[in-house]
Amino acid sequence: MTHAYHKRFRIALSSLMLGAGLALACPNLARATVLGPDGGTGGVPFRWECPKGSYFVGFQGKAITLIDRMQPLCAPWMHSANIFGPFSVGPTFGDSRKGQTFFSTCNDSSVKNRAIASWTVYFFSSGSKHVSVVIGDCRSVASPRGPNRGWTLGQFSPKDLINTKDVSHECPFGELVTGIHGRKAEFIDAIGFICRPFPPKPLLPFETNVNPNAKAPTLPPSSIAPPPPPPSSSAPAQMNRSSSMFTTRGVDEKEAGSETPEPAKKP
Repeated sequence: MTHAYHKRFRIALSSLMLGAGLALACPNLARATVLGPDGGTGGVPFRWECPKGSYFVGFQGKAITLIDRMQPLCAPWMHSANIFGPFSVGPTFGDSRKGQTFFSTCNDSSVKNRAIASWTVYFFSSGSKHVSVVIGDCRSVASPRGPNRGWTLGQFSPKDLINTKDVSHECPFGELVTGIHGRKAEFIDAIGFICRPFPPKPLLPFETNVNPNAKAPTLPPSSIAPPPPPPSSSAPAQMNRSSSMFTTRGVDEKEAGSETPEPAKKP
């Protein structure tokens, strides 16, 4: 009995240490908050996140009563300006080629500090598990903090849905949406979101694996003599030079002449 207890204890301790090691090796994975997915069990799983330091600011795609296909819009957070930069378009999810085009974004030319942090998933009917529309709020994350702005994934209006089911989620305090996951086939069967802390840590201008303790190699001395300095083009500098500036150095007295010239006699 004691042996079995110690064995279970060692297994639990090993699992705990492995989880801590993964958290330290992949801190971004440890901080992710995964909510959902909500919907049916059909289709194949998918998961995707914005590039590091970017957040969801909208969607585009095609839809009618169901979401035929969608593409997330990601924008990087610009630390120096306290705004989101220009958005980039993510991959396409959903195989249907039907539907009407939609485009929904948090920001415009005057406001560039909003991102997605909450949403509600609506289904076409109580018996259907296909996602019909997703609606949420865009929040200001820096000054000036204006009113929230709505965003929509899809075309259908919730007021037109009869006997619908809906599920609401919100990122934990201090986090924003950075990724999406769920199940897809011809349409979007289920959808959920991934939240991460905001603001992100400032990124280096480039990624490097260079050893900080490495020393630059010593180059051999060049056999080519450096060119002489160019002559001065300043006339006053030439005129103000004294005879002491031309003292001979490193020359034997016999070669330089040891006799001291007599001073000139005054007239």
